[in-house]
Amino acid sequence: MLKLYYAKGTCSSVVYMTAKSLGIELELITVDIVKAVTEDGRDFKEINPKAYVPALQLDNGEVITEVVAICAYLASLKGDNSVFPLSGKGMIDQLEWFNYIATEIHKSYMPLIFKVFGMDVGEQWNGHATKQLAFRYQYVENHLANRPYLTGETVTSADFYLLMTTLWAVKTGYDLSACPNVLAFKERMMQLPVVQQVLA
Repeated sequence: MLKLYYAKGTCSSVVYMTAKSLGIELELITVDIVKAVTEDGRDFKEINPKAYVPALQLDNGEVITEVVAICAYLASLKGDNSVFPLSGKGMIDQLEWFNYIATEIHKSYMPLIFKVFGMDVGEQWNGHATKQLAFRYQYVENHLANRPYLTGETVTSADFYLLMTTLWAVKTGYDLSACPNVLAFKERMMQLPVVQQVLA
């Protein structure tokens, strides 16, 4: 069985939601992301030298890292699908959103997340992150003004990723009140059974 190295509340939840949506069973192995140690005491860096989740270990021992790559691999096991389209505009839209969320939103959260873990990030870096998030979310806010999900009417893996960032806002104290469309999106996503199962 495929093994997903995972930490609840992180972007590895995106992979888990995608797998559940595709009907793929995974063996979950929890990782302490601060210590980079697996639940059975192994050094996680031996599995993923990058030392962060997610990582997917195949039956042959090969390991795939990065959320979008793992989600694409899982989708390839099922052929063309709506969760992670493998061709055409659906695929292009999905990849575009994954890249935007990963590089512009996820990374902008890092100073706020470090602060939650007790690290001194300095007020200047903290303030810069907050300004960047406001700008990046405004783009998403405008995009969601006339569609329920990022690529239209259908929930995709990219929506799972955006959802996780809205949950990080709660944990870090980042205020999303200026983005009512994003908050409405969050509420829609939280009603989905697959989301409720993974976040339970």
